[in-house]
Amino acid sequence: MTSRSNNFDTIRFFAALAVLWSHAFSATTGMGLSQPLVALSENQTTLGTVGVAAFFVISGYLITRSFEQTPSVWRFAKARVVRLVPALIIVVLLSAFVMGPIVTAVPLEEYFSSWELYRYVVVNGSMTGYQGDLPGVFLDNPSNSVNSPLWTLPYEVECYGLVFTLGILGLLNRYVTLAILAAGLTFLSIDGPYTIDEFRDWNHRVNLVTTFFGGAAIYHWRLGLTAVRAVACAALSLLTLLYGGFWLALPTCFAYLVIYVALGPIKLPDMARYGDLSYGIYIYGWPVKQLLIHYAVATGWFEVAMWATVIVIGLAALSWHVVEKNALALKDYNVPGEERVSGYFDGATAALRSAVARWLTIFRLSMLRGLATSPAKNRSNG
Repeated sequence: MTSRSNNFDTIRFFAALAVLWSHAFSATTGMGLSQPLVALSENQTTLGTVGVAAFFVISGYLITRSFEQTPSVWRFAKARVVRLVPALIIVVLLSAFVMGPIVTAVPLEEYFSSWELYRYVVVNGSMTGYQGDLPGVFLDNPSNSVNSPLWTLPYEVECYGLVFTLGILGLLNRYVTLAILAAGLTFLSIDGPYTIDEFRDWNHRVNLVTTFFGGAAIYHWRLGLTAVRAVACAALSLLTLLYGGFWLALPTCFAYLVIYVALGPIKLPDMARYGDLSYGIYIYGWPVKQLLIHYAVATGWFEVAMWATVIVIGLAALSWHVVEKNALALKDYNVPGEERVSGYFDGATAALRSAVARWLTIFRLSMLRGLATSPAKNRSNG
């Protein structure tokens, strides 16, 4: 499962670029409805939505696998934190305290005294929610959002948290992941059909969690990756894209297709040799486009996307080699006392799993006794 033997890093790289190019429409027009894929899909989806779905499918597959193969739940949680948080904190602080003061239309005294500034840092930096605006920033741009793609990160963290919770309870198994996937698909089937502008917060949550567990279910059930199935999934994805129901294809057919390309016989260029740039592209893409528009360096969507691609890949490489790669090295570094805390945490987790397993055993036995005695009761009543 190294970068030399799979295409995960390459898929994430191009998924991040898909989001960047898709958002060029939103940044230049204030809405993303002018994209070609919107017209092709009859207002079902955008290229950015497909890119985000690919991210969540891969996360579902790899995060579930990581939890099962990491002997310590403490180390699992630590690995997730050092992967996401340091680079995010850097881009949030740069946006709030460097870019914001330079481009804001309000006096600096008002800018730095605004609660909105500090709420932006806390909410987005902690991934507990999403705030799009800073005081007086990008007011003359078609969109005044500072970093629009950050809205997906809280949902990503919620998925990690769900895997973590199921894992420490001993419930992270093929039947539970399949049940979550089925429940999500059922909700989306009943609540749909959807168009882009009909999605609300709850729809986004269910959609992304379902897509995440589509990847998790593929991992747990060890679905065979065959060319016949991949072609069938590609055909079904295309049909739903053209004729409706694409939101149901993303966690199922599209998810299978993503994992097939990642682990199947197709060999894509190894983008990991330049570093894992996908996260940097994702979190720096929108602010760079906003600056290009603000200073009138570029105005049309294609021009903005081209300039942003060149600049953002450079920033992503800098972020990887200076921040992200060094932060990941902290996974194997223990601060004084961490081993003891980890031991206590893992011990408590083991006890909790044992208690849940005993409770489930008692529950199953009770159900079996009830089923065994119910015929006798029915006969006596009769």
